[in-house]
Amino acid sequence: MQLILLSLVILLQNFVQQPIGQNEAFIFEDPSNTMNVTAIHQAFINGEFERLETRDYNPGFTKSTFWLALRLHPQEVTQNYYYVIGNPHINWINFFEVENNQARLINETGDHMPYDSRPIYSKKFAFPIQSSADTESLYFVEIDKHHESLQISQQLLTVDAYHKAQSSEQLISGIFMGMVILLVLFGVFLFATMADVLYLFYAAFILSGFLWVSTNLGLGYQLWWPDFPMFENKARPIFSCAQAVTALLFIQAFLKLKKQGYIYYINITLVYIGLAILLFFAIPVDYSQFPELVLSVLIVHNTWNLLLVVQFLFICIKESLQANRNAWFFLLAFTVLIAFSIIELLAHTGTSVFSDNYLAKHGVQTGYMITSVILTFGLVYRFNTYEKDQERLLQNINRQQQQHSEQLREIQENERNRIAEQLHNDVGSMLSVASLQLSSIKDANLPTDIQQQVNTAEDIIHQVNSQILAIGHLLVPFHLQKLGFAAAISYFCDNINHAQTINLEYKIIGFENMDRYKKPAVIDLYRIAQELLSNIVQHSSAKNAFLQIIEHESQITIVAEDNGSGIKTDSPQAKEKKLSISSKINYFNGQIDVLNKKEGGVLIYIRIPSSKLIQNEN
Repeated sequence: MQLILLSLVILLQNFVQQPIGQNEAFIFEDPSNTMNVTAIHQAFINGEFERLETRDYNPGFTKSTFWLALRLHPQEVTQNYYYVIGNPHINWINFFEVENNQARLINETGDHMPYDSRPIYSKKFAFPIQSSADTESLYFVEIDKHHESLQISQQLLTVDAYHKAQSSEQLISGIFMGMVILLVLFGVFLFATMADVLYLFYAAFILSGFLWVSTNLGLGYQLWWPDFPMFENKARPIFSCAQAVTALLFIQAFLKLKKQGYIYYINITLVYIGLAILLFFAIPVDYSQFPELVLSVLIVHNTWNLLLVVQFLFICIKESLQANRNAWFFLLAFTVLIAFSIIELLAHTGTSVFSDNYLAKHGVQTGYMITSVILTFGLVYRFNTYEKDQERLLQNINRQQQQHSEQLREIQENERNRIAEQLHNDVGSMLSVASLQLSSIKDANLPTDIQQQVNTAEDIIHQVNSQILAIGHLLVPFHLQKLGFAAAISYFCDNINHAQTINLEYKIIGFENMDRYKKPAVIDLYRIAQELLSNIVQHSSAKNAFLQIIEHESQITIVAEDNGSGIKTDSPQAKEKKLSISSKINYFNGQIDVLNKKEGGVLIYIRIPSSKLIQNEN
């Protein structure tokens, strides 16, 4: 918030350009690049200089040397000033003072010279001067940046006003650097944790853009490479290419573009062109001796930037029309950056209507700040979308697994029905025939020993037939199919009471409309209740037991209780119950609680959500 407010203040200050006031500034173009200060002084006397009405002058790409003239009128009180040349990227700049009609060199500096050649420690060129109480003061500034883009910003400030402006800019730069460092660390952290190269491209884009902005503001030469003037002259195109290349790789990963088709191959071609331009400037060769070559490469560089603008807009619009929401963030972010970049690019050609204000000098920087914030929000949105997509994918996988499980259970039930039917119809019938045959033999007059053998064989057949019926009931609960869920449970409980080994009370509430439930689910519910009661009868040594099954609106609850010996947590009975019951309950996302009662016995409480049991509407 502080960064935004401070930037708005500076933005408003720069939009409202103030005249020079009682001090007069003039400019002169030397297309021959040969005039010395004596000839320039004479040209000023002859009135060949053009008066500057504002602080800024923008010739764009030029092959000329320019001269500034500052005429300071006498003042009643002597005042110290700084004459500030705002462009931090001037190759050579010489400052002259005219005394007794003679011009003498006060300072020689520029980007092609070590940083400590500047008169004061500042990213701009600030020359200290002093007004006179009785005579007019005259100064000349030679600005040589021929065969490059030139924008001149000049301003006369009091010492206090200059230091106040410096403090404000340093505060903004500090906040800006802090924000960029956080964003880069954010990207590196996501790359380390997610192992997704997208976040590495994001961090590289933010970092290269930050280096480009810092270099464009003059902070790079001031803070990081003050002893390498040759690199300073190449840093801006190097980091500009790095930013654009990482932006291409970032958009490829951010929008999940396919690595095929014409868009991909255009992106790759633009990346290689950018790397070639970057490599040209990265070679440790002093290109100041080849100004025409440098100017040609810079023109190629700017043309390449315009092609990138077209490519970015095309990709973002195309993906946005295809409902790729990630593209909306990219479209908004790069529309802002492209708009500000075009303004500054046109300003460098000297044709922009914005050539005399804040946007001409800081357009890319401002656009980059806004773009970084928008893309960070886009990454957060993409991350949240990714999590939701993964969640939906897991849900689909779980749904498919559940469908496969239900199909498998249905196949198992069908196979059980087939086996039970064969046992009942085929094997059972054959055993019945065999039993009838043995009964007919018993009527004949047989010896006693043979009669006993026949009786034994008949008893064995009856036992086998009983075992087959029991197996059939285990495979398919016939009473459940004939009587329904509630009646089948009641029938099973009554049979336990008829055995007179345990007194079982039971209560079943609901279950009037069983058609709403899946058939395999009803069978599993029946078997859960059946296994609970079987465990009580076989393992609890209880005299009394209670079973309650209630159909609620959203769930089914089963309560089984006895007054037996209880269950130890590591006992075989507990393990058996967990193995036989828990798997079925977990399948329905149910819950089971097994508690040992203080007075003896066990209380088992089961909750199964109805949504897992109900038939699908389709």
